[in-house]
Amino acid sequence: MKKSLLIALFAAMPIMAQDCPQKPECAPQKPCCMKMHRRAHRPQLSEEQKAEMKAKFMEKFDADKDGKLSDAEKEAVKAEMKAKFEAKKAEMKAKFMEKFDADKDGQLSDAEKEAAKAEFKKNAPKFHKRGHKGPRCCGKRGQRPQLSEEQKAEMKAKFEARRAEMKAKFMEKFDADKDGQLSDAEKEAIKAEFKKNAPKFRKGPRRGCKCCK
Repeated sequence: MKKSLLIALFAAMPIMAQDCPQKPECAPQKPCCMKMHRRAHRPQLSEEQKAEMKAKFMEKFDADKDGKLSDAEKEAVKAEMKAKFEAKKAEMKAKFMEKFDADKDGQLSDAEKEAAKAEFKKNAPKFHKRGHKGPRCCGKRGQRPQLSEEQKAEMKAKFEARRAEMKAKFMEKFDADKDGQLSDAEKEAIKAEFKKNAPKFRKGPRRGCKCCK
């Protein structure tokens, strides 16, 4: 039942998804990539707009007006976000049931589930095979500009110059005796510096969107 309902919810996603503001026929390649699709078309805000949004947010949730959120105020933010999420989920479920619950009994019969699956197959985009790395949204992926030989040579020269600059800075920092090579002691100093500044990596397998790996 739970799996069938999930499949049926996917069928309703084309109805619930917003059209791409730049290209109406653009659609996420997979339901799991809808978040990436929306992020790719998120409107760019100016610094003034960001400051205004932050001021409104603090005005609403900073009850004691001390310029920062206490633990209680953070909990109030979480509670409001959760309430909005639950309301949106209920709205989506209501739209879904309104479309596919033909006899209006509040449940999906086998025939209604089959109708939902048929709608999903009709509207769902063709899935990529293994190796899918997210939506090719509005031509932003998979359509690299063609460079001339001069442009390629210029990019290569800039890359080599940047690499030489980074190497020079690195050697200036860690080559204590300035002999142009790294001794064993200097290599140990590099390892110590790395361990000191590197973030702590989480143990165990990397989790995330399975179909986008």
